[in-house]
Amino acid sequence: MLTYSRKDSFDRAVGNNSVCKSCAQTDRKVTLETIEKMRQPKTIQHKKKISKSIKTWWVDKKEKEYGFDSQ
Repeated sequence: MLTYSRKDSFDRAVGNNSVCKSCAQTDRKVTLETIEKMRQPKTIQHKKKISKSIKTWWVDKKEKEYGFDSQ
């Protein structure tokens, strides 16, 4: 599965029927079925998982840089 960090990058890739730079370098091909799956709106459960993982990433980053947990 391809993941994009920005929606505009995803929209451009879908519009050009292409892939991200790293996938292009490895000559990875994306099927139309995969593109259609990525176009579907995300479920609330999926959005919550994304939010939780981003929050965990920031907490870990703060802990590493400053040596303490902000919670």
